[in-house]
Amino acid sequence: MDQPSTSHAGSPAEWTGHALPFTLQPDDGSNFIDQNGARIAQYPMLPLFSAADAIHDKKAPVDWPAVDVITDRNGLRKLLRWLNPSEGREVCDFRIDVELVGAKTIILGRWEGRTHNIPTGRSFGFAFEAATSQAAPGCPISGHHRAITYVRCHSHAYRRPFEGAHNHLGG
Repeated sequence: MDQPSTSHAGSPAEWTGHALPFTLQPDDGSNFIDQNGARIAQYPMLPLFSAADAIHDKKAPVDWPAVDVITDRNGLRKLLRWLNPSEGREVCDFRIDVELVGAKTIILGRWEGRTHNIPTGRSFGFAFEAATSQAAPGCPISGHHRAITYVRCHSHAYRRPFEGAHNHLGG
């Protein structure tokens, strides 16, 4: 396994589309369930803290003791699915490790029984991404996450803006 690293600048893959119809082969090879847990098992939330510190104003670092709850998208999705289940969709058992840090900050930590999925031949998500997107110029192909009010989430692709449209990537 490569040495784990975090890049704070980057972009999700660029949506390229694909002429219709097209056929996909099932996903093959293992893929991450929890990339941070696989790469940095002792500190799986370190990239979340590192990214939040990097995007926060350099003159005033994140006041972590003032934060009430820290979690990621995975934890939010599991809790919301449990609180408001969709009809016909089973709520699977899950575990979230809860840790009180300092006087009031609660960290909701992801827990998975394994960090990789073994291919079953029944999913096509990774094959679809490969067929319909490409790495953004100057960015490596890897997991890409966006921090939105300090909530980390995974982005699969973005669509290049129309010519002349405002673009947060500098375009």
